[in-house]
Amino acid sequence: MASHAHDDAASPARDKRIFANLAQRFANKEVRGPARVMAVIALALIPVATIAAPFGTAQLPLLERLAFWAMLLGLHLLIWLAWVAATFRKPGDWKWAVPVGVVVANGPLPLLIWAALRLFGRNLGANWPVIWLQTFAIAAVVFIALIFIFRSQLGEQVDGGKGPLWRAGIHDRQALAAIISNDHYCRLLKLDGEDRMVHGRYVDFLGETEGLDGLELRRGSWISGAAVKAIERRDRSIYVTLVNGEEVRASDGGRKRMRERGWI
Repeated sequence: MASHAHDDAASPARDKRIFANLAQRFANKEVRGPARVMAVIALALIPVATIAAPFGTAQLPLLERLAFWAMLLGLHLLIWLAWVAATFRKPGDWKWAVPVGVVVANGPLPLLIWAALRLFGRNLGANWPVIWLQTFAIAAVVFIALIFIFRSQLGEQVDGGKGPLWRAGIHDRQALAAIISNDHYCRLLKLDGEDRMVHGRYVDFLGETEGLDGLELRRGSWISGAAVKAIERRDRSIYVTLVNGEEVRASDGGRKRMRERGWI
């Protein structure tokens, strides 16, 4: 019974961390760039769809048609943004996430069109095969454009400047789980379990974590949000368990940063 009570009490905190991490991803370059691009595309498509009146919407009056497409494309954009936030973790993820997202976001589109038309008091009878064909044809053109946009905006690697992390063998910052200072050396832990000890100053490695979803739990210990397995309060202290099983006790400043970030 106590175990269930503990799980119930931990659930709100866990949900809070999930939403905080999701919000943090929108602040990251890997998500922020694509989100802007998709928002611009959606806004540009509203007048185009209003004038072209695809999917049988020519029967709607002009202003009603404008409201219809603003609502439908706005909802479609929210689906895309949720997909981007859930899948874009590191540079290059767009290569698989965008084509899969085309299927995920456009698959239910005929149902969305039918439901939106019903909200406007219309029942034009959505032709699912035709809608899918037209939608995926448009998506193919948009996808080609996104390839060039994302490639130029995001690049293949965030760390193109060959900084300390790059020289230490961490070519993808999103793969970094933790930086732990150890005298004149630092342990660099990766999310895949790799653990390497390299010579270098902690402050230099810490300077390359800007923009990443992570924080300094205590002096000499930076932890990525993706590497957190559990957060537990014991004896007036807060301990963070990493995915590799290690525990790091948060300092007073670390606890403050955790609260600001929404981890606790």
